[in-house]
Amino acid sequence: MPTNKDAGDRSKKGACAMAMGWSVQCDSCDVCFEAWDDGNPWVWSYEDMKPDASGQLLPKKRYVYHPSPESYEAVGNDFEHLCLDCGKADHYDVFKFKGEGRERPQCVACGGGNVYDVCHLGGKKCPGCDGGTLRDDFSCTMIS
Repeated sequence: MPTNKDAGDRSKKGACAMAMGWSVQCDSCDVCFEAWDDGNPWVWSYEDMKPDASGQLLPKKRYVYHPSPESYEAVGNDFEHLCLDCGKADHYDVFKFKGEGRERPQCVACGGGNVYDVCHLGGKKCPGCDGGTLRDDFSCTMIS
């Protein structure tokens, strides 16, 4: 069973590590997420750079998944997160907010701090309904 105690570390463990996914579902409504324990590691790509408003060329994120050797060079890792206050799901770079000393990011929609990595939603109150609880469903485990 996955633990993912420190989201973001898997991209540094090696290019051959297998990714594991499972379903997180509300026990009262149809809210459901896929949770992947390795996130979306990325590197900066300097190909096809486009200028910003001031004309400066900016690199773009390029996702690198296992078994790519480039996953060793990941400079960020975007994990899907869910705000339990407003229900907004979005991807956040765990390297960035943990590097800033924060355990969790702030929600981009409502500004709240009740934002969790989808891998850590099990047992939390569902934002889609008033009475439901989000549950990890390991009966539909996925491996990549």
